[in-house]
Amino acid sequence: MAKVTYRAIIEYDTPSGDTKGKNVVEFSVDELVDEIVKAGDRWHVNHAHKCYPPLKDGKYKKVVSVTDDVRTAVLLKRLNKEE
Repeated sequence: MAKVTYRAIIEYDTPSGDTKGKNVVEFSVDELVDEIVKAGDRWHVNHAHKCYPPLKDGKYKKVVSVTDDVRTAVLLKRLNKEE
């Protein structure tokens, strides 16, 4: 049985003015946040979604934005890590 996945595009700006990005996929918000924090402080969340299976023709049955929740969780985890 397929699981709900959480996907995020994270990015950082290079010194030359370019933007580098990568796709992070996990099975829980906590795992997603941990992976983003582990990537480093210069990475920021462009957008994040909760994706409901099944995947058909490259599209999920339902996709819900969780960008604000993920950004907040990443910020709090980074702040707590600094203390």
